[in-house]
Amino acid sequence: MLALKLRPVSKVPGVSEVAGLSVFSKLKLCLIGLFIVILSVTHSAAVEEILQYNVKIDLSKNGYMLVTETITVNAEGNEIRRG
Repeated sequence: MLALKLRPVSKVPGVSEVAGLSVFSKLKLCLIGLFIVILSVTHSAAVEEILQYNVKIDLSKNGYMLVTETITVNAEGNEIRRG
C-alpha cells in the first residue's frame, strides 16, 4: 500500500514555497536580494569622465585655420550632456 502525504498549497503564489524554507535558506534569499540592490545602486552611480581629448589644428598659407576636436567620454547624462 502506497501512502502519500500532501501538504496544503497556499492561494498566494510563492508563499508556500518561502514559508517552507529553513531560516538559513530565508537568510540566503535576503542576502542575495540585498546584494542585487547594492549592485544596482553602485551601477547607477557610474563615473562621468573625459577619457580622451585630442585637438588637431591645420593652418593654411591664406590665413584659414581648421580646428578639429575629438572627445571620448563616459557620460551618463548627469554632468556631461553634450560635447
